[in-house]
Amino acid sequence: MIMSLTETAFQTRRAIKFGLIFIVALITLNITWAVGYKIYRRVFPAPPPPPEVRFNKLPALVFDLKPALPTLTYTLQTPTGDLPNFPVQINVFFMPTPQSSFLNLDDANRVARSLNFSTPGTSLTEVIYRYTHPEVPETLDINIVNKTLSLSYNLAQDSSLLSLHPKSNEGTLAATRSFLNRASLLASDLDQGKQTFEYLKTAPDALQTVSSLSDANFIRVNLWRRNYDDLPIITPRIDRSNVWFLVSGSDSTPKQIIAGEYHYFAVNESQKSTYPIKTAKTAWDELQGGKGQIISAPASSNQVVVRRVYLGYYDSGKVQQFLEPVVVFDGDNGFRAIVPAVTDQWYGTQ
Repeated sequence: MIMSLTETAFQTRRAIKFGLIFIVALITLNITWAVGYKIYRRVFPAPPPPPEVRFNKLPALVFDLKPALPTLTYTLQTPTGDLPNFPVQINVFFMPTPQSSFLNLDDANRVARSLNFSTPGTSLTEVIYRYTHPEVPETLDINIVNKTLSLSYNLAQDSSLLSLHPKSNEGTLAATRSFLNRASLLASDLDQGKQTFEYLKTAPDALQTVSSLSDANFIRVNLWRRNYDDLPIITPRIDRSNVWFLVSGSDSTPKQIIAGEYHYFAVNESQKSTYPIKTAKTAWDELQGGKGQIISAPASSNQVVVRRVYLGYYDSGKVQQFLEPVVVFDGDNGFRAIVPAVTDQWYGTQ
């Protein structure tokens, strides 16, 4: 039977109609699936890949020896009233170890000359050389192996600096940057990090902290590394970085930077690996069990109120193979303690 033109048109329209319905249904189903899967993953996120642990078991962190403290009792009073949730893994960064070579002394002499100190230096030990300044009573000690610096000015021989006052934080920071740039020592992560300033006044026994710039004879400038993976750098002192300099109010360049310490070791950001880390609860239990490292102890009480718990990276200011994460506990009266964050399975070799 030959189909009439009317029937052909009807069947064609019907096919088009159901074809469009099928296409719309397919598109709707696809969108519904995508939205639903996104909602599902938001509620039930996919587990991260397993930690890489490329460096195998990590060495224990290097801590300064500190006097024994009485047993401390901890109370947790964070803004939420509870411990935070940490990620299950975090990056560990490789820090190349300085190598000894016959060129080390040449490098130290180059640094000393760039800072206008006389060369050659005098050997204090096999690795530490002292350089003197030809114009002012200042010495520069350089560890020729790890390239750390220590600067000291004899104020007893030049007491004129004791009556001067620094003009501004910006001026002291500029003087510090200029000092480091002359010796090519202003590393990028120091340049990009934060700076803190401490106002100091001369006192009979030692320098005393004051609150006002107008009362200060010197400013201590702390240069901190920038954050790594958005986590702050923690040093052995709560109030001081591993790179700091004391700046006077003098306009004479040789008399501006009168003391300082430069304990900087590079981080190789391209060589990193993820490691499993403890929960905040595990770290809190370890702190209460006496396993933490006290960075800053309370002055007069054995009762510690912890206000913040967070992750950071510990920079000891000494030669260390890796920049490793720690759990940080900050509390009242300047208290700070840290607990190594990497799980025990992957932490603790010497």
